[in-house]
Amino acid sequence: MKKLNSLTKGTLHSPQVYRYKTRDGKAVFTFSYEQEVGYYDIIIHDHPSYNGRDEFPSIAHWLNCDISPIGRKVCFMTSKEPKTLEKAKNISMQYAELTWTYILTGVTIDEQLIRRN
Repeated sequence: MKKLNSLTKGTLHSPQVYRYKTRDGKAVFTFSYEQEVGYYDIIIHDHPSYNGRDEFPSIAHWLNCDISPIGRKVCFMTSKEPKTLEKAKNISMQYAELTWTYILTGVTIDEQLIRRN
């Protein structure tokens, strides 16, 4: 009898990794998306160097993640997690652009979002 592999309860794991090149074409980020109960985690697989900028989780908006090759996933406020895969993909693109602007200019993600509103 063939043994079946089991999945972690409530989680669909996908090996597909998506590559995102910033609008200016100068940086590449890679992400995958893990379906949890009611939302998606955005797993960060790779990002450009922060070139000396502060990478502290509260500044760069990431959390520790065991399934990420670099140990990171995008951080969300509770109840603000993306509910659909399409929303997760859109958020990861925004995250990449905000992070890249921070790397280039030193203007934090929080400061960029405040300036937009």
